[in-house]
Amino acid sequence: MFEVSRGVCTVVSDVTVPPSRLLILDDDPALLFVLSRTLETGLDHCTVDACETGVQALDLIKAHPMIRSSVMSQCQV
Repeated sequence: MFEVSRGVCTVVSDVTVPPSRLLILDDDPALLFVLSRTLETGLDHCTVDACETGVQALDLIKAHPMIRSSVMSQCQV
């Protein structure tokens, strides 16, 4: 159970939260490395998976059927 007060969410009882997974796909190995390490550092209860190809990403999704949602984004710097 959660309690929300002034926009802050607080756990008020013991709740087991399943681990989360984040899949990053990019063909730039340097960007993929930096982004995945940055996210791993900032997201305590999250496994960050990094793939350089769509085939690798699809294989990972097949191996982990709990991956249900996705967000796609193309960033150009």
